[in-house]
Amino acid sequence: MLASAGQAQVGFLRFTDYSRTSDREWFAETVALFGTDRERFWELNWRMCRWIEDGFPRLDGYVPKP
Repeated sequence: MLASAGQAQVGFLRFTDYSRTSDREWFAETVALFGTDRERFWELNWRMCRWIEDGFPRLDGYVPKP
């Protein structure tokens, strides 16, 4: 799972009240949005979308490409 430091690196903030309850819920809602509305997700934060598309690579040195 992506820790808070990683969340900051890919720049995707918690976007619902429920996702703010825990890191697990944030991650679950993020992946759900990726699966249900990828276009909207890309518009909200293409970096996070790309990180998921790239298969959740380690964040050490990861630089998403648009």
